[in-house]
Amino acid sequence: MKKKAKKKLKKVVLIIFLIFLFCVIIYLFFFWKNQNRKNSICPSDAKLCPDNSYVFRTGPDCQFEECPAIEKREEEINNNIDWNLLILDIEKDLKKEFKDAGKNYPITIEKTEDITGDKIPEALVDLGNSGASTTNFTILRIENNKPVISKFKSKDGKILTMEFMSGGAGKYYNESVELDPLNKAVISGGYMIYGSSDDNCDYDAYVWNENSKFFEYNLELSKKITEKRCKELCEDSSIDKSLLQNICK
Repeated sequence: MKKKAKKKLKKVVLIIFLIFLFCVIIYLFFFWKNQNRKNSICPSDAKLCPDNSYVFRTGPDCQFEECPAIEKREEEINNNIDWNLLILDIEKDLKKEFKDAGKNYPITIEKTEDITGDKIPEALVDLGNSGASTTNFTILRIENNKPVISKFKSKDGKILTMEFMSGGAGKYYNESVELDPLNKAVISGGYMIYGSSDDNCDYDAYVWNENSKFFEYNLELSKKITEKRCKELCEDSSIDKSLLQNICK
């Protein structure tokens, strides 16, 4: 019985030893593998992220770093848009759409303002084709991180790009175009007062429509702005009242 017990004990000890040896081998194998990974140099290729930034390989497995959170990066980009850096791309598009763009002088960014409510500023762009007393403008906005010419829905329902005029001859003739963030609109129009039957005072409002992605003519706002501006014109004490008789009735 004693011999059988000793034999059985030796067998158990051998099994335990083999299990221990197996565990040691497995441990050494993975330790060696990880050491080799740590000592290896990762490839120098880069990954382009959705926000146009780059990340590189790192860590023991040489995996690419995570791309920056899109929401955060978009907010940073939107708050730091420099329209002047986009001028070369803008010039190409404008010269295709407006045949006289850049004809008299360089195309420039006149003003930027967020009028669509998406925290990305739109741009009022001088087309560089103006005359002696007026300047011609159009409106550009950012779509998919690229500048695009804004589309307008006119009074008669047509979808088109628009060229707005600003300036005039003294205080008796004036045209203007404005970016109106309060109403999310482009306001254009003006007045002519020479004491003739052709005298007029009229303004158009084009309000941003998030669904259609157009600035659409808005009759109610157009009437409201026209009434306000024309009233101010009629109350201007520096203008000869006899010239206003066809407007201020």
